[in-house]
Amino acid sequence: MRTRSASHAWAVLALVAAFAACRHDSVSHCFAADSDTAAMAAIESAWSETGGLSLALCEDIARSDASPPDGCVVDHVVRGGGAGQNHCASHPGGCGAGGCIYGNVAYVRGTADGAPLAGATAVSGRVHLQWGYADDPYAYPYRVELSCDDPGAPCAINGTLASDGRLDVTLTIGAPGSGTDTHHVLERAGAATCP
Repeated sequence: MRTRSASHAWAVLALVAAFAACRHDSVSHCFAADSDTAAMAAIESAWSETGGLSLALCEDIARSDASPPDGCVVDHVVRGGGAGQNHCASHPGGCGAGGCIYGNVAYVRGTADGAPLAGATAVSGRVHLQWGYADDPYAYPYRVELSCDDPGAPCAINGTLASDGRLDVTLTIGAPGSGTDTHHVLERAGAATCP
């Protein structure tokens, strides 16, 4: 684990890289329920690092059902258990709108625990699939963006999920911009226990 000084460095670098890699011609993607189920099986996981942070994530079904706006264009909400929708989306102007790439998003909730957290902490957020790099809307790496649910104890977990199951994240404890950042590499320990 190491301390970092910029709490949003990952988010800024990922957004810049995604936009730079983005084609500016027509973009079309097709989504499928079986691809959603496979992606959600990888996302609904438990990860840990020896002597440090652990994380377990499940689909946030209520948020997926509501498909809340998140300030960017969401083409598709990833659903597990065969609940996904089969459809295609096309964008004649390229892969972004209003400074955001078009999204293939999974809404998640879960628990983070272990050092440097004081105890088990409820988290929720989004996992962005494909992140603008490939023609396959389910391509890795996935971008993980989580925040702690307790407003009295703010924290954020941001990073990437690789195809081998490795989760590389920065944990920020405290308010964005003034919190303490630590870097963690977590290995997939197996499937999460989800209701």
